[in-house]
Amino acid sequence: MAPPPPSHAAAAGAAAAAAAAAAAAAATTASQSAVLLPPTLALTVVAGPVKGSTFTSKFGASSVTIGRIVRVDFTLRDESVSSRHAEARWDARRRAWTLVDVGSSNGTRVLSSLSSGKGGAAAATAAAAEDEEQGEKLAEGKPRALQVGDRIFLGPDTEVLVSAVGGDGDEDNGGAAVAAGVERPAAAAAMKDKAAPAQNGQADAAEAAAAAAEATAAAAAAAGGGKKARRKTGAAPAPAAAAVAAAAAEEEEEAAAAAADAARLRKQGDMLREYAEAAQARVRAAAEREKAEIRAEWAAKREALLALAASAAAAAGGNK
Repeated sequence: MAPPPPSHAAAAGAAAAAAAAAAAAAATTASQSAVLLPPTLALTVVAGPVKGSTFTSKFGASSVTIGRIVRVDFTLRDESVSSRHAEARWDARRRAWTLVDVGSSNGTRVLSSLSSGKGGAAAATAAAAEDEEQGEKLAEGKPRALQVGDRIFLGPDTEVLVSAVGGDGDEDNGGAAVAAGVERPAAAAAMKDKAAPAQNGQADAAEAAAAAAEATAAAAAAAGGGKKARRKTGAAPAPAAAAVAAAAAEEEEEAAAAAADAARLRKQGDMLREYAEAAQARVRAAAEREKAEIRAEWAAKREALLALAASAAAAAGGNK
């Protein structure tokens, strides 16, 4: 095929430049999103009373509280889990999710995915401080970085798998696209494929311009549509919603039982108060009776003494 006319080559070059600019804009948008917004954190319960429950952090959330009560983000109805057991926090400086024990009663342990035997010497070094069965025990308040495949032990029964964590360009951890909350658009590859023939003089200017426009539109759609996708991932899964509803119902039952106990205790207190008042009245009545008897006894004795004195005086007068 003959080389295109100079005018066609110039137009093709301009189209290729526009396509490259569109790709750069899309990359910049994704990079800015990755810097400003934390990646999603997905957790799956693989052992324990609520096995099968899942959780995905909300769009833009930088912390996830974990515990037994319904007022935390991820509720686990396990008696060995504290009401506020642990918290996952996004560390912007390290660009990683971390886990912190917030004062649990039964402790928090993390078994690194490196402990599975993968990664050679580096994996062995990272796993050296971890127990083979239960992992590394977290000190209260000290953050520990998380990665995909880590296993979190909350108390003796519940085990949670870190099933998805965004990283910083690492494909194994989801890459910057996961961190930004968007999927990698296929438009970049399509744009490159369509712009290359124009650069090589294999297509005319109209086709290259159409490719650039399509790439630009796809990049804009990816930048705007990523947020919608992220909002969808932030929705609570059905098992988690059911667990939250069950937990709320259980707490309502506990509150009703506590109210009944309080009413019973109040009734018992009223009965004890009435009994104490009656006992005090009986004591006062007995004391009054005893006082009356003593007064009567002393009055009788006084009369007897007066009579005896009068009799003695009369006898003495008669002798004279």
